[in-house]
Amino acid sequence: MSVKNVKRIDTGRTHGWQVCIQRDGEQTTKLFSDKKYGGREEALELAKEYRDELLEDLPSLPEGPNAHLHTDRTRQQAWKTLTRTGVKGISLTWAKGKSGTRYPHVCAMWPDPETGRRKRRARSVSKHGLDYALHRCCELLYEGRGEIDPDPEALYERAYPVIKELIEARREEQEAREEARRRSAEAKAQAMQDG
Repeated sequence: MSVKNVKRIDTGRTHGWQVCIQRDGEQTTKLFSDKKYGGREEALELAKEYRDELLEDLPSLPEGPNAHLHTDRTRQQAWKTLTRTGVKGISLTWAKGKSGTRYPHVCAMWPDPETGRRKRRARSVSKHGLDYALHRCCELLYEGRGEIDPDPEALYERAYPVIKELIEARREEQEAREEARRRSAEAKAQAMQDG
């Protein structure tokens, strides 16, 4: 038997009901042992009372199936981990154009100070060039984070070589795939002529 935020523990010498509630990445747990609290039913009743008291004191969760993803702390942790560029909040993405070809975009992302939700702005490298796209995104990130250090130029200097290398690596991968497709098509055509 399991009740919301209360689960049964029966392992080894431990027998009881554990209350487990998580809010904003912090977990609160307490075990109500059958032996200590006078039996299985009594321990369950005390565990449910404790759970109800905790839920009254803690902020309620947003509604919906992904409610746990919408806490302030979760949002903040998510945006901080988004970087391969050496600058938290600056990333390189590849968006598909009308022709189906993927084009590089530099993105700036930061948490909105009022709502905690992530804000995002992107600039196309193909349209504006890497220099302008990255400079503009660094400025947007700097402004979005409330003009805290480092300044846009320092952000640019740190991210530029990494982003340039990522773009070159992606282009080399695309060229290698195209070459492999060409060779495969030639081999098929040759096999059709021979066979």
